[in-house]
Amino acid sequence: MDKISVTAADLQDAELPAGSETQSSALASPSQRRPPVIPIAVRLATVPLVLALPLLCLVAVAARIVVRSKLPRVQLAWAHWTNSLLIASGLLTTLLFSMAYFVGPRPTWQAPPMPVMEYRGGYPLLPASSVLSASRLARETEGLVFVISPEFASQRPPKTYEESGAVGAGVLLAADRDGFLIATNRHVVDAESLLMPRRAADSVLLFRKDGGSSRGEVIARHQELDLAIVWTPRAGEGPTFRQPVADFAHSETGQNVFVIGHPQRLFFSLSTGIVMRTHEQNLLQISAPVSPGNSGGPVYDELGRLLAVVSFKVDRRFNPNAENLNFAVRADALLNRSGWNFQGDGERILERFWDNNLVQHSAPHAMDGPTPANADLR
Repeated sequence: MDKISVTAADLQDAELPAGSETQSSALASPSQRRPPVIPIAVRLATVPLVLALPLLCLVAVAARIVVRSKLPRVQLAWAHWTNSLLIASGLLTTLLFSMAYFVGPRPTWQAPPMPVMEYRGGYPLLPASSVLSASRLARETEGLVFVISPEFASQRPPKTYEESGAVGAGVLLAADRDGFLIATNRHVVDAESLLMPRRAADSVLLFRKDGGSSRGEVIARHQELDLAIVWTPRAGEGPTFRQPVADFAHSETGQNVFVIGHPQRLFFSLSTGIVMRTHEQNLLQISAPVSPGNSGGPVYDELGRLLAVVSFKVDRRFNPNAENLNFAVRADALLNRSGWNFQGDGERILERFWDNNLVQHSAPHAMDGPTPANADLR
């Protein structure tokens, strides 16, 4: 078969069948194609609906009803467009709700002040005039120790809270006519979780051994030491109290110490030991056993003075050779005005506490005798 050659001139002279010229012209010239099924102005007008998912759902339903009698290509175009808007709106709504839940403030559960703190007969006379036995010190001071948790501070805790909630400890520093100051660890009030690592808490939940619960406000965190201070208001008048604090410089290796806390959720447990040594002028190493739940609890000396606040232990899971290595932060740092980051009205509240302790410590031998139970922080 001979080859057939077709030149450009032949194509120009060729005659097209009727109607094919229009089809060829449409294929060759994009500008002459059909207009879009959904005009650009309509698309732009419906894009803001992604911010309101319920309204977008109604519009999608209405659009489906309107176009059900249209050509298939019109129905398909509207289906694609509304589906795209619904997917974008669903993702955006999920993101916004997640941010509001994990980052934004939550509604606060306003717990009433602790009834037993309002109406108890009085506080122990501390420091004691003579050495306290372990059993007597436990009786005198266990009412000054708290269960603290940041987990349910902004909502009402479930009934199973005491069996499942994360807990630490705290110790009463002072009680005046307005409220109560409680010392604990910074890592106790700053909750950790997979989604919110090291989230700083604005408030914590407080429990006492003899009943009652309250919401406490975190008013100060130490910049370097593992210390934090919590404030909870008082509903009415009542006895006042100031916790005597021992001078860390006078800590001696071998002196007896007493620790009260909640090891492994065994609430208000007492452990005894000695000072093993002091570290870096800020930490006290003690032989009294501590476990998770003791963090933030008090370390008392034999006169009931607050010597330190339990901070951590060396975990044998990471150091198998560690045996009973327990550490507490010096308590007299709570009396030092420097090194704190304040929150809310914290500076004003603590100024009153510091001024009172300055007066008490300026008196000769102020730490050698008992402190009146009705000492007023004002």
